[in-house]
Amino acid sequence: MKKITFILDLVFLTFCAFLLYLLIFSYFFAKNVAYSISITLALITAIFLFKFMLNKKKKEIGKNSLNQKHQEAFWQFKFMSKIKVQELFISAFTKHGYTAKKQGKYIEIKEKNLLVGLFLGFEKVSNLEVVRIYNNLNKNQTAVIIASAYEDGALSFIERFSGKIVAKDFNFGASILEKVNLLPKKSVNILPENFKKKSNLSVIFYKKHAKRFFFFGLYFLLFSFFASLKIYYIILGGIFILFAFIIKLFGKNIDEKNLI
Repeated sequence: MKKITFILDLVFLTFCAFLLYLLIFSYFFAKNVAYSISITLALITAIFLFKFMLNKKKKEIGKNSLNQKHQEAFWQFKFMSKIKVQELFISAFTKHGYTAKKQGKYIEIKEKNLLVGLFLGFEKVSNLEVVRIYNNLNKNQTAVIIASAYEDGALSFIERFSGKIVAKDFNFGASILEKVNLLPKKSVNILPENFKKKSNLSVIFYKKHAKRFFFFGLYFLLFSFFASLKIYYIILGGIFILFAFIIKLFGKNIDEKNLI
């Protein structure tokens, strides 16, 4: 069922792209040429959309793999200061029976001869950051990177260090805290309590509304054949179809929970 939904979404977005291209190129080229260009560009767009949607789906699967406690903590760490995160993990390592202390922006665990790098905010671990950690190691030390996200190619880059550096995900870090009862439990409120009540406009961005905007756009485009102000209806139709494209690609499902 999910595969069918994925394919239908891709077809829908490709068709929206085709209509938008056609609206633009119809003003610059003859009808046959405009159709040819629009179909070609729509197919190219479909390839990029497929890759983008596939990567997005993988990220969603990764996020859903977090259990409920970890998922709540996941978003708290996003808004927590790096110093606070570092102190929390030092306390956790200490409770686990290790001697842990700050070493710059990393944590050194004496007994394990280990350097721990924490990247649990909005930043992604890059190849450059991996090199920085490596440069901070002595001959006998190894490093563990605990991160909520890695840049493309960073994980394969880490493998080149032959075990000198190990990459771990957020679940690994959360488990360390959870075992000594230090995993944050309270949610972080970054918005006023009455904000959600006032932000009903966000409902527009549910994916289910994309079809409605698409049919509005299609209606205006069809009506442009009979209206005197043709350009007005074409522009409105194009705007609605563009909005349908954006909502379908970046919108959220109605059953998704607000994570803030």
